[in-house]
Amino acid sequence: MSDIVDNRLANAFFANARVSEDLAGNGRRGDSSLLPKAISRQIDAGRRKQGGLWVGGKAVLTTSTLSFAPNSMNQALHAAPEDLEISVSLANISNVAVHRGLITDVIEIRTDTGIVKIKCFRAKAFAAAIEATRIAAR
Repeated sequence: MSDIVDNRLANAFFANARVSEDLAGNGRRGDSSLLPKAISRQIDAGRRKQGGLWVGGKAVLTTSTLSFAPNSMNQALHAAPEDLEISVSLANISNVAVHRGLITDVIEIRTDTGIVKIKCFRAKAFAAAIEATRIAAR
């Protein structure tokens, strides 16, 4: 029997997310980067404006943890994809709140070590599942 309570395709916010230099290139003439310069500039501008990047992947709620792992595209795109994985014990979550977003709402999860932000469709229902599972795990 699986201990998965809920899961969602989601985006998680990472202040330390950076596109791999091999993909973004260095902006020099004759650069053989895989990303077009315009896209690389747009990603970097978004990172500077927001203070980080939203990374696509999957959020999984189990009876004891909330985790996030980037999708394969983001694993290939980012400089340190291993830094884009999160696993939080439900016992370390002190608060779960939902804030309005432009297209999807943002779930803000306060933990002993900081704040995790996840956005997904049906965010209120996912946040309610996180909170209910957290309380049940006590």
